[in-house]
Amino acid sequence: MIAPPAKGSPLRGRCTGQAVAEFAIAVPIVLLLVMILFDFGRVVYAQNAITEGARAATRLASVSAPQSDATIRDRARIMPPGVPFPDEAITGDGGSFYPSGTAAGSRVVVHIELEIPILTPIVSSVVGGSMTVAATSEDVVR
Repeated sequence: MIAPPAKGSPLRGRCTGQAVAEFAIAVPIVLLLVMILFDFGRVVYAQNAITEGARAATRLASVSAPQSDATIRDRARIMPPGVPFPDEAITGDGGSFYPSGTAAGSRVVVHIELEIPILTPIVSSVVGGSMTVAATSEDVVR
């Protein structure tokens, strides 16, 4: 094992800025990685949230048909906390949640598409400022 330089040695004072320089080089890289992970987590959460919202709205529409468009949209919006989306983001197939009617055996389709803004500046410039997440759920009226 090598002993550290003695207290009065001229070698002792030469290493004082090394840790600061390494810290200054490493911190921006670590912060960028943390921000990228944060953005990635937000996008994955939003994808899971709208998938759950579409599934819940389809379930409501299929089990207790017919439901109004407003009721189906409200159910889709209630399920994912923290991911707000407007009425325009929640659509059906061909403009209707019941494209083939509300009789038993008919299809129910709920589609949600949402733009998630990317907060990390470098990543935002690479992917265009936002990412689109979409979910479609389909069931049969019972």
